[in-house]
Amino acid sequence: MASAVDEYPATTPEAVHELRRLFFDKHKDDVEKEIYDRRDVERFEKDDLYVGLFLRARYNHVELALEAIHESLAWRKEIAIREISHENLLHEYHELGAIHFRGKDKCGRSLLWVTAGKHKKNHALLLEQKRFLAWHFEQFFQSHPGEELVIVMDASSAGVSNVDMEFITAIITFCKTYFPSILAYQLVYQLPWVLQFVWKIVKSWLPPKAVARIKFVGPKEIGDYIDEKDRPKRLGGLDTWEYSYEGPAGKATVPAH
Repeated sequence: MASAVDEYPATTPEAVHELRRLFFDKHKDDVEKEIYDRRDVERFEKDDLYVGLFLRARYNHVELALEAIHESLAWRKEIAIREISHENLLHEYHELGAIHFRGKDKCGRSLLWVTAGKHKKNHALLLEQKRFLAWHFEQFFQSHPGEELVIVMDASSAGVSNVDMEFITAIITFCKTYFPSILAYQLVYQLPWVLQFVWKIVKSWLPPKAVARIKFVGPKEIGDYIDEKDRPKRLGGLDTWEYSYEGPAGKATVPAH
């Protein structure tokens, strides 16, 4: 059941304050050299919840949390995530609808749908694909601080041509490091047998706790996590909604509280 997913551990105010102090002691030069976006540094200085998410994501292992903070903040500056907007993303990705929010799981967590069959590997556009994915994560991360989401990867129509290990790596890194404690779990729906090799590779990259957050489901099992009303008809649900992009005025947005 969805409610049985392993919870991230709690933190204490003292542990959060100590982590913040250790980070600024260790990365004082990086801050001065503006390796990080100043706006992110300011948030890290003031937002205890934000700092605590890194500690929770590393199960209160301080050294691992420090590494993740540096990686996340440096990446945010590198990709200029605060400058990514609906308007400066490729129009084609909005129209495709391979990634979008819709519905909740049985515990009220927002669902981020990834339709693997719509994804095409394109090395030349990999950065744009990552920016599009990052925008979805960032919108949720900023508007739902401290909340978890569920990724539903619909692999039912996927084939070998849809396999993109670099993009899969990006999803893993977003959940593991760049957006700490954001992933409750990931459902992989109807993974074709010809793509089982992908899971074997991915599994080798992940620690046991991360592996446990990935659930492989079919038509019967998916009902343990998502009610019929929140599942599209193609997944045996009652939701008749179909994704369509109508431009900025009608764009799909992150879920409301």
